[in-house]
Amino acid sequence: MRLRAGLRDGILLVIDEAYGEFADDRDVRCWDMVEGGNTAILRTFSKAYGMAGFRVGWGLFPSAVAAEMRKVMNPNNIPHACQMAAVAALGDQSYMRETCQVTATLRDGATTTLRGAGFDVRPSLANFLLIHFDKTATAKAVEASLSAEGIFLRRQNGASLPHALRMTIGPETATSAAVARLIEWRTGELT
Repeated sequence: MRLRAGLRDGILLVIDEAYGEFADDRDVRCWDMVEGGNTAILRTFSKAYGMAGFRVGWGLFPSAVAAEMRKVMNPNNIPHACQMAAVAALGDQSYMRETCQVTATLRDGATTTLRGAGFDVRPSLANFLLIHFDKTATAKAVEASLSAEGIFLRRQNGASLPHALRMTIGPETATSAAVARLIEWRTGELT
């Protein structure tokens, strides 16, 4: 709210809620801010709905901004099949909520286990963990070690966090394997 209140006239605040479905039960929505005229909210089907390749999303915009966007939008920018898949996904909110809950349970369990093993895991409401290491070289070594085992965590150079790895929460077996391998690395069993 303070950020939005401090904006100069003519500045549009865009809030990317790509992981919003994972936090919706926490009542942290910013949707009412759109009515103020200088805020837009974006969401995607890529995360909670598992539709990354479909390139479908939606947004809430002040009416003046929406009118200007319609002038430059390509009316055929999303293939019909992708539109229909998005409509079908919206019709199954219980599945999406269940997916978010399963993901949260796996994420929270992985966080607890990794922290218990001495890892610096930052709080997360999304479908991934951010694991900080003491230095960039350590993160690079861990990434290489796990990669050799077929487990792929991503270094976060592009986010100016070269000393951190991002672990996406996937199926239980994959998540458990990643956690186990990290702990093996920590204890020296995996080099």
